[in-house]
Amino acid sequence: MKIFYAIALFFWRTALCFGQNAIAISHSPASCSYSMNTNDIWSSTCNPAGLSEIKKTAIGFYCQNHFLLNDLATQYFIIAFPISKNISSGVSLFHQGNTFFSSNHLSFAAAMKLSDRLQMGAQLFFQYYVQSELNALYSMYPEMGATYKINSKINASASLRNFSANFIRNTKTQEVQVLRIGVSYILDEKVKIHAQVYFENNNYPVAALSIDYKVNEKIMLYFQSSSSNQPFAIGLGCLLKSINIKIAFTYNALLGASPSSSFTL
Repeated sequence: MKIFYAIALFFWRTALCFGQNAIAISHSPASCSYSMNTNDIWSSTCNPAGLSEIKKTAIGFYCQNHFLLNDLATQYFIIAFPISKNISSGVSLFHQGNTFFSSNHLSFAAAMKLSDRLQMGAQLFFQYYVQSELNALYSMYPEMGATYKINSKINASASLRNFSANFIRNTKTQEVQVLRIGVSYILDEKVKIHAQVYFENNNYPVAALSIDYKVNEKIMLYFQSSSSNQPFAIGLGCLLKSINIKIAFTYNALLGASPSSSFTL
């Protein structure tokens, strides 16, 4: 059974949807869109620079049932708030796994809007792993990100996570260095296109393309394709009064579908 968990966890950690992916995301992890130019609380999942656009306190909760296995379920909570006109901050909590094998982290992020075109942000992660009842590991690593508005239709972004690792795996926690480079293009009032390349040391790069489609003022659709082991995803976003609700499904050819949902206030 532990071998099965390890195999499933491998697929989860190499997937781009951050869950923590999940964890590269547009508007929320549930949208599963590879945009690094989102300017809301979910920016902390792939590029903390977007937090600089936070104008009021916001709270988000995300959950995903990886491959329909409760033992690989993910929960993610975040709160973000403005400190001044151009500076915002955020705190997030993440948990994935079960009693015998789990990954947990607490992160603190801050972002600044340096100009109308340039945003920068930084984030510090405190990681806690449980590999068995008797074996627990700890780690701490930083992340930095930037977003640059080229013109009214094109944004470019980049983020580097765990850059202190110098492209060498942490032998105790297996944390790796991650570099993301992305660009977003506003086609018209309804359609946004996102492209991203994801580099992780000791692994092949992953390329992804996604589309956000605005049905109306309250409904959004998200489509995604990538070269990862979860190549397809679709999501739906709905605004109900002050609550932004999103659901999504990612697909893995071997392990099946992974449903997810998020709520933002």
